[in-house]
Amino acid sequence: GNFIDGGHTVSLRKNLIVESNYNGAGLISFDLNTGLSGSGVFNFHNVVINGTLNDSGKKIYVNGNWSNVGNFITNGTVSFNGSSTQTISSSLFKNIFFTNTGLKNISGALSIFGNVEFDSSSLVDAGNFTHYVYGNWTKSPYANFIENRSTINFYNPDAPQTINESNFFNLVLSNSPKTAIGKLHVKGVFQNDTLFSAGSYTHTFDSNVVNNGNIHPDSSTFVFAKNGIALLSGNSIEAYN
Repeated sequence: GNFIDGGHTVSLRKNLIVESNYNGAGLISFDLNTGLSGSGVFNFHNVVINGTLNDSGKKIYVNGNWSNVGNFITNGTVSFNGSSTQTISSSLFKNIFFTNTGLKNISGALSIFGNVEFDSSSLVDAGNFTHYVYGNWTKSPYANFIENRSTINFYNPDAPQTINESNFFNLVLSNSPKTAIGKLHVKGVFQNDTLFSAGSYTHTFDSNVVNNGNIHPDSSTFVFAKNGIALLSGNSIEAYN
């Protein structure tokens, strides 16, 4: 059957096996070495990782806060689905999914070794941190990504990455080729260290553009919004428009 924590704190020191539903309304604390297993659904409220948590490729739903001061080993997806404000501390993730209307406040640097996805109702504040993304960036046009003064570094050294429509503060493209599949607005520094295919979109740059790689404009339009001046360093850009 289902396990309902009744809003209480559950402290785990061994493995958690769920064959039906774990429905959390309180806090779950992973204090030693815990692995997740079973065919059930892991619905947590507040999560604290003091020891080691291995998700074993499972999908975890979190509708409260995420505090990681230990070690999170992941090959699955964490879905932040709260309807109230959530805080997400510095962590490594495989895939991360933002959904529901609650503000997601990121309070530390994230490294996401898979994909980042925002659904249409999501509201995410990236804070003032540098976040590394190794997979694709998929954002609904109705989602709200608050870039703040963050840096997003698309860093995968092996596989190409795609980036759809978003605002960024600082945007860094590193290693493998990157392709825009939507318009980009970079309000801080745009640094390209790889092969960037711009697609057929209008991309806006408010500040410096540092091109240490190759930018293929395709049929895109580049708008330099800071007095119409491109503050370009590095390699030249042969713009389409």
